Amino acid sequence: MKSLLSLSIILLAGTGSALSDNILISPASQTVSVGQTFTLDINVDQIPDLFDYEFSLSFNPAVLAAQSVTEGALFANTGDSFFSPGSINNTAGTIPTTADTLEGKVPGVSGPGTLAMVQFTAIAAGTTSIDFSPPHDLILQDSKGNTLAVTAHSADITAGTSIPEPATLSLLALALMFGFCCRFRSQPFETLNRR
Repeated sequence: MKSLLSLSIILLAGTGSALSDNILISPASQTVSVGQTFTLDINVDQIPDLFDYEFSLSFNPAVLAAQSVTEGALFANTGDSFFSPGSINNTAGTIPTTADTLEGKVPGVSGPGTLAMVQFTAIAAGTTSIDFSPPHDLILQDSKGNTLAVTAHSADITAGTSIPEPATLSLLALALMFGFCCRFRSQPFETLNRR
């Protein structure tokens, strides 16, 4: 009986330490057109006491160019935060050290919520993952300075040439037909004017 109780305690302890919150790039998968600018959210889920965070991102610079990093509502709505967007390097395909912290002796915020928003432009056709990289730059801490265990989830972006919508194709066909009809009708008048 005693050994069964000990085993239960060990299993419960193991389960507790295995649990972690998630930090994810949303949407996790997206298809965009070359030339299109779009925004990805950096989200956390059930974090109960988040005081500060830091992360770095990597992407394929042949496919995407990062435009900006802005603070998300989870910290911005407190009115007591200090945000550093990191420095975009579109040559290397990195955004190192985006960070945010609450100021003063205040409790941490609770998730789910958005930590930051990253704007990209697709510059060429191709695919790229957007990753939390390097992994050791991903740090989330609670209001007591404890590092929080999180599981990071990357995103996959596919950039392709733009395909016109059916309505656009219909209008284009109509315009071509109209132009053809106008040209065809004007020819007999031009012929008469020459005589």
